[in-house]
Amino acid sequence: MSNFYQLSIPLIFLTIVANGNNQLPGCSPKILAPQVSKCMKILKHLVELVSSTPDYKKIGNDVIKDCNAFRECSTIVKCVNNASFENIIEMLYNNCDAAEYFIKDFPKCDDKLEGLNSTSLEEWNPFKDAPINETFVELPDDQKMICKDYYGKDDCVKNHIIETCGAQEFEIFHKHQKNVVKIVGDCRLE
Repeated sequence: MSNFYQLSIPLIFLTIVANGNNQLPGCSPKILAPQVSKCMKILKHLVELVSSTPDYKKIGNDVIKDCNAFRECSTIVKCVNNASFENIIEMLYNNCDAAEYFIKDFPKCDDKLEGLNSTSLEEWNPFKDAPINETFVELPDDQKMICKDYYGKDDCVKNHIIETCGAQEFEIFHKHQKNVVKIVGDCRLE
């Protein structure tokens, strides 16, 4: 696990305990401390699971379990009036949604796509050189370039998904890809 995660996870949650809005029910440090400890463990485990190039066929259920458990931590987010922190949590939730889609739902389409024996699908790797955004601080859209040829030459991947699995499946796929790009990519996916 990267040094950033090792340092930031405890700091984020200590900030919640220290800055919790005592005026809101359930936000006193005495109540928050046990919740924060549990959420830190969940988030740390989730980050460890996905910090390298994970094999989602092996760890998929663990990722989904941790994502669902981390969602239960959302009650502590309301205790801190911090838009940046809320954005980080929202990005984590969106990426958990994407992980669940790619683990549970997309394999049906992916199996059909594999049957096409398409070179463009085999070679498609939109994140090959992109560094992971370990800070979870998203650049404003006007500071990012639009992803060029994201779905391959002549939108090969997009066209294969639409032709094989339908336009609706591609729209769901694209929605989740946009969220993944926010973390993994260095461009903006329209």
